[in-house]
Amino acid sequence: MRRLSIILAAVVMGLLAGAGLAWGAEEPAVVSQGAVVAAGEAGKAPGATLTEAEAMALAKKVFPQLEGLELRAEFEENAYEARRVWNIRTEPEHFRPGPWAERVWIAIDADTGTILHSDIIIPPGEPVPGRVLTREEARAAAEAFIAKMVPAEARAHLRWDDGYTGYQPKGTLSLVYSFHWNRMANGIPVSGDGVTAQVDAVTGEVVGYNLSWHPEIGLPDPNGVMPPAEITQRVLDELGLVPQYVIGEPSATALPEVRLVYQLNSLLPFFDARTGQALGYEGQAVPLENARLFDRAFSPAQEAPGAAPPAGRITPEEGLAAATAFFRALGYEGRVERSGGGSSGGPGYRIETWGYAVVPEGQDRRGMEPTVQLDTRNGGIVSFFSEERGVSAVPGKVNLTYRQAYDRALAFLRQVEPDLADSLVRQQNSRQEPEGDRYAFRFSRLVNGIPFPYRGIMVTISAADGRVLDYHNNLYPHLPVPPVTGMIDPARATEIFKARVAPQLIYYFTRERDGRPTGKAALVYHFPDLGRGIDAHTGAIVAERQGPNGRLAAYAARIGNHWARAPLLLLAENGFLPDPEKFDPNRTISRREGVRLLAAAATRYWDYPEGPVKPPFTDLKAGDPDLVYFDRAVQMGLFAGGGAFNPQGTLTREQFAAWLVNALGCKEVARIRGRIESPFKDAKSVTPGLANYVALAGQLGLMGGDAGGNFRPQAGLTWGEAAAVVTKAVPRLQNNPLLYRW
Repeated sequence: MRRLSIILAAVVMGLLAGAGLAWGAEEPAVVSQGAVVAAGEAGKAPGATLTEAEAMALAKKVFPQLEGLELRAEFEENAYEARRVWNIRTEPEHFRPGPWAERVWIAIDADTGTILHSDIIIPPGEPVPGRVLTREEARAAAEAFIAKMVPAEARAHLRWDDGYTGYQPKGTLSLVYSFHWNRMANGIPVSGDGVTAQVDAVTGEVVGYNLSWHPEIGLPDPNGVMPPAEITQRVLDELGLVPQYVIGEPSATALPEVRLVYQLNSLLPFFDARTGQALGYEGQAVPLENARLFDRAFSPAQEAPGAAPPAGRITPEEGLAAATAFFRALGYEGRVERSGGGSSGGPGYRIETWGYAVVPEGQDRRGMEPTVQLDTRNGGIVSFFSEERGVSAVPGKVNLTYRQAYDRALAFLRQVEPDLADSLVRQQNSRQEPEGDRYAFRFSRLVNGIPFPYRGIMVTISAADGRVLDYHNNLYPHLPVPPVTGMIDPARATEIFKARVAPQLIYYFTRERDGRPTGKAALVYHFPDLGRGIDAHTGAIVAERQGPNGRLAAYAARIGNHWARAPLLLLAENGFLPDPEKFDPNRTISRREGVRLLAAAATRYWDYPEGPVKPPFTDLKAGDPDLVYFDRAVQMGLFAGGGAFNPQGTLTREQFAAWLVNALGCKEVARIRGRIESPFKDAKSVTPGLANYVALAGQLGLMGGDAGGNFRPQAGLTWGEAAAVVTKAVPRLQNNPLLYRW
């Protein structure tokens, strides 16, 4: 490994001199874990090899698109990763609602000059000429960039991960291709090590890069590992499968789907490749009987439908009375007063809370008093924090055993949630010892006799005196769950597991309890193919995430050499094309499909709706999977809601032009009394009232005519045409301040 380190140093010096390659040695530092240290007058940070000017020059050398941007450099002593880092960022930072602004973060190892991470967002100016890149072309661009950054000796240990997805917010249209190469050693993946690159499909630029490499950490000899079938049988024998409710793959529909699955009954994901024992994140061996997530079996039993979410609103007097009663029950004296409020939300729900603090008599509030948050709908306790909140858990005096602390937590739950205490099940902890000065307990809600870990409660107990230090209730939201009728039995689920879930051998870097790396590696098995579990009704594997469309080959065959091949395949990756078996790039699209495309194209970020979305048109039904897109389109002003929409009708070219112009925020321009000059020969055949929209779409270069210069306004818009227009319009749509949404 020393030879590689020498190569790294030579590469960095070459880049700074104007030639050579760049390479890295470790994963990027976590900025929030470090302390920023001011550089000296000469721009030299304490103990660092690179000066501020050298770090800035290196960043601009590797990423030419940074020229002209106002950047700043901060030196960081990162205790978490034990390294010095120069962070190059935009000045000022633009993390605010509004149109796109430059956002740059480049992390450079201050000792070696290694570029560890880059995230570059530069808003578009004028439309970029040229065509959309295919995935293959983008991959070639990524590989060319990596060839400049990573020496050939290290690249020889990289293996392309064809299942890598990258991150993409659901309900949005991304024009970025993401690629990842895993580091391999002894023919085994090194978990966490590798190279990631993101390429803009329109500009062809590398807009994201991440390097993680730990050559200094010794890797165990792979000889003598248990055969995969043996580790599978041992895990099933000693842990087994357990039914659970889980939140399914995020979607853009009104509510996320809850799935009933069989999962491994395990707290820990890794198993020692030689002994079969479960391994904690610190690498410590945990007997399998202590690694179970739940220490009991479950008997599914269909329950009557649960109560509806609480409605109404408590009065301030009722809130004060409920908070006072809660504090008194815990033994707190003093006056109780409002301490603000807040709200929290998630898939399908939003809760407003009122906060109350208990203040010792004769004292003023200091801001660190015990506080409780109440649900304003029914006065229920949402959370509680003692005066120790904000203080890190550190080793302290321990008077209580794990069991004593658990009994105290259970007694507290019977006090604050008397109707639910008997329908909660404890999630085990593989280490029954305090975390610093406290014990933390997590409980899952039982629904139909089956645990639903997403809907849970956490209670923290002082190891010294048994006081409740904090409490959080996450039993919301009230999501519909599948019935237990028709479940496959555990024996059948076990057969499916053996047949379809193969253990994977990897090297895993262990970490301390506080998350810091130990500097050691373990050889382990894990079960990534299990995903979120085995569907308890169909027996199918519920994928953890849906990544680049797994049917791209089928789409590519249907698309052939179509003139819009690259834009169409990009829509396929984003999941916006019909099933490949029925897909025809020359088929006209429906009005529904057009709404889905434009609403997604104009959205950069999207959160779950906080409840069911009401249909904005009379011919859309509640629960329609595209309601979010229709609602979004109405809010964006693509068209007004009300009446019938005819979602399955054919979308004409002139209708799409009008929606597109509205989405760009140019509605008022299109509505001027004068006639905007049109670049199309058949402009007079455009439906009255839409002529200026068509003219604007043409003048902006977003929609074109045929070989004869005609727009064909009443013709249906084909999939090929829609793909070409939308991918061209995305940068402008997502930079429209009128349409911006988090």
